[in-house]
Amino acid sequence: MTTRSDSNWQWVRPRVDLRELPVTIDLSPLRSFVWPGIALGALLFVLAAGHLIQHPPPNLGTLIMMLPFPGAGLAIAAWCGIQLLKRRIVTFERDVVSVQERTAFGGTRAWQSPYSAFEGVVYKRRSGKTRRNPVLYQIIELSHRDPRRSIPLYVKVGDKRPIDLWRSYAEALGLPAIEDKNSPEKPDGVLFSYGEPLRSPFGQG
Repeated sequence: MTTRSDSNWQWVRPRVDLRELPVTIDLSPLRSFVWPGIALGALLFVLAAGHLIQHPPPNLGTLIMMLPFPGAGLAIAAWCGIQLLKRRIVTFERDVVSVQERTAFGGTRAWQSPYSAFEGVVYKRRSGKTRRNPVLYQIIELSHRDPRRSIPLYVKVGDKRPIDLWRSYAEALGLPAIEDKNSPEKPDGVLFSYGEPLRSPFGQG
């Protein structure tokens, strides 16, 4: 069974159903995030470049001061375009997780790891901002010592704590449920660093 995320942190919003294995999920960056970034960067570049053409700067110093504006637009569009080319496909099997990755420059990497190689299923909260309001992300992650191998299982904006889902993931994979005790309780617009995880036995909050 293959599913597409509906809800990675922050470019991907997965919710993995581990009731029936194997399960394959696409953790590539969401197109709904990438395309607006490309459009915004391109628009900024066109407007800034057009202004330079219609109103040529009187001297080299002024030109140097104005170049960052079209440069910023081009950089935003290029960075989002790079995200568009990335791919990450994860397959949860009975005893192992398999990952196929493609970089923006065409390189590929495939790796496989038993669940026992992971530290546990981590529940954490991260604070961020939309264009108007601060938000709180509820995140459940299959955590590896190598952060590049950690896999988000659930990401959603809101105040509701997905405790039952977190524990069910841990039980399904035979791993400890770990809570990041340094997570914020409410959004404040500041992105927190990953805290030291504290192990929580099943059945406790």
